[in-house]
Amino acid sequence: MKKTIVIVLLVVYIASIAVVNFFGLEVKVFDGITYVQEIQCNSVTVQNEDPVTIESKQNLGGKPLFLFDFIPASEENPYTEEDESIINNPNAIQINYEVLPHLADSTNVKFEFDKETNAGVVVFHETSRTFVFLKPNRAITVTIRATDGSNVSTQIVLMGRVPKDTNS
Repeated sequence: MKKTIVIVLLVVYIASIAVVNFFGLEVKVFDGITYVQEIQCNSVTVQNEDPVTIESKQNLGGKPLFLFDFIPASEENPYTEEDESIINNPNAIQINYEVLPHLADSTNVKFEFDKETNAGVVVFHETSRTFVFLKPNRAITVTIRATDGSNVSTQIVLMGRVPKDTNS
């Protein structure tokens, strides 16, 4: 009888270790990374004294075109790429975009445009993340690209036009 009790205790001991290891471990779920699938841009905001939101009403080469009324500078004080001029320029455009899915791990984007071709026409202000137009009647193509490695992007066209009632 003594031998049987020792064997039963040993079996219960080993079984209890197995049960505690099985039920006592924390379950880890490996979800993976949720990448950006789409970037939508339905409007832009002109950041002047009275911010105005503009929606795209037409396309240019399959890309949404956002037209805004360019406010010309005075002839004695033209717009330049200097910080003071950029800050006081009323032709600053902020792009309103939406990254989908909303639960993507990284929803950061970068704005790309041809800086060489548009030198002296438009400046991208990093701090405010706005495009500041220095000259009217020029269209620029902006690519909004996800930085999460998915390489998802969308393109839009921005253009500042001089209103018909303004002489310049």
